[in-house]
Amino acid sequence: MEQIKLTEQELEQVKKMRDEYNNKIIEFGQLKMEKIPIKKRWDKLNAEEEKLEIEIEKLQEIEENLAKTLNTKYGEGEFDLTSGIFTKK
Repeated sequence: MEQIKLTEQELEQVKKMRDEYNNKIIEFGQLKMEKIPIKKRWDKLNAEEEKLEIEIEKLQEIEENLAKTLNTKYGEGEFDLTSGIFTKK
């Protein structure tokens, strides 16, 4: 098997490429490590958002039922929450 020695310039190029590659791997790992707590927070926020959406949907359903009940009792009209007065249309 024939062995050929690289020139100093070629050897330096290979070493430089290896060093740059290793540096990028380290940077990539650091970035991934920084993302871990951010992802956990993001997941927690998404879970909270979903919970609030469900609660809002429940409140909307309760509101609709209350409006139907009041419309059945008083007819169509407007309710002034401040004064507590219902005005028929």
